[in-house]
Amino acid sequence: MCAAAWWSDAQEAEAVAARLVEAAHDTTIRDGDGDIVNVTLSIGIATLTDHCKFDSPKAFLAAADEALYHSKRRGRDQLTTFDSIEAA
Repeated sequence: MCAAAWWSDAQEAEAVAARLVEAAHDTTIRDGDGDIVNVTLSIGIATLTDHCKFDSPKAFLAAADEALYHSKRRGRDQLTTFDSIEAA
């Protein structure tokens, strides 16, 4: 899934994503066998800033995807910004 929020900045995007991850912690569903399954959420964020620009929409989406998979490799159920990966 992809969400674009052209009206928000990086801090607001992170705050919204953090609330979504936290809300998922309180969510359970039943699988096909009726067993309760906890819901987790991994999010990758890419933002356009003065120091982080992309050559194309495809490159922008690739950055968000890279951040998403970074979250998953670090144990899932968290958010990662592309900026934080580049800074590391």
